[in-house]
Amino acid sequence: MCVKKFSFSFIAVVFVVDSSHRDRVSEAYSELAKLLTEKELRDALLLIFANKQDVAGALPVEEITELLSLHKLCCGRSWYIQGCDARSGTGLYEGLDWLSRQLVAAGVLDVA
Repeated sequence: MCVKKFSFSFIAVVFVVDSSHRDRVSEAYSELAKLLTEKELRDALLLIFANKQDVAGALPVEEITELLSLHKLCCGRSWYIQGCDARSGTGLYEGLDWLSRQLVAAGVLDVA
């Protein structure tokens, strides 16, 4: 029996925000801020999906970026926010494509 041990020195966090609930964005900010203070996630890539962009009155990506204070909270970290609609899949590939390009650039994934 062969057992392989994998050692990952590169981590990514995928965080989903409900764009249709303005009141819960502050709760999302608190959770994200706590998450990003974890020692193990210090160098983690961060992909944020702003979900439910299809819902009338949904917060635009730019406003969610401001409300989550992403430019301050993620200073020195590689991050990306992508609007999406998880039900239809709109925006999901674009976000995951960004993440895969980051992992390839860091040498974590080999595209060969």
